[in-house]
Amino acid sequence: MLNRLIYDINDYNCNSICDNNSLTAIIPAAGKGSRLGYNKPKILYPLLGRPLIFWLVNSIKEVTENFVFILSPSGCNEVISVLNGIIPNKFDVVIQNNPTGMADAILLSNLKVHTDNSLVIWGDQVCVSSKTLKYCIHLHNSSNNILLTLPTIIKNNPYVQIIRNNEDKVISIMLNRELEKLSPDGENDCGIFIFKSKEMFEILKYSKDRSIGVGGNTHEFNLLPLLPFFDDGLGSLRTLRIHDDIESIGINSLEDVNFLESILKQRNKYGIK
Repeated sequence: MLNRLIYDINDYNCNSICDNNSLTAIIPAAGKGSRLGYNKPKILYPLLGRPLIFWLVNSIKEVTENFVFILSPSGCNEVISVLNGIIPNKFDVVIQNNPTGMADAILLSNLKVHTDNSLVIWGDQVCVSSKTLKYCIHLHNSSNNILLTLPTIIKNNPYVQIIRNNEDKVISIMLNRELEKLSPDGENDCGIFIFKSKEMFEILKYSKDRSIGVGGNTHEFNLLPLLPFFDDGLGSLRTLRIHDDIESIGINSLEDVNFLESILKQRNKYGIK
């Protein structure tokens, strides 16, 4: 343990079994695969002969049987067809008609979530391990006062930078995609967030009504700038510090595809989850 707000995964003990019905996985997946030269939804891009969505669901189903996917109108039928083959009768779908941001996508899932907690995970985080998810959920359930549990990693050239004060309270989030100036190294999120569902939707709605979290470059309603709202500095936001950079990598280029395919191949060889 580093302190009462940040826990190191190497020092954190987790022996309990997750209740697979205690949370809902919310997966924004309306993006296109255009940067990969792919003419279908990005979440269907093939990795080792299986769609990206297969690898993501394979880890998440270890911790929950409830899924909500936010999809685009043009790609929804193809994605639903694949999901029916992977997790039949265990998912709901919400349509995001316009790509107005991740926070907007999550807010759309409000009526589909009926659990106290929600696991929000980006649709291209295919190398997150079920062990990390289980540890995050265990930490999240360790106190009723926790609103958000957040795995992070210290890395070079972060794409996102979490800024804290001297007491480790999260005070702001800097985003490369919004052309904000980030440090050469810093604390990056991993595209994984475990929220108290009720408070998450309340904060998202409050922020949207006041145009808080809208990017100056993309003009999208972003989730990450809203994270400080979940941190009272007294333990309402807990961080699990991980050290395997592979778990934080999303797929944004063919180089990412080639690298992560090699990792998935190795994991399959040794049966690692």
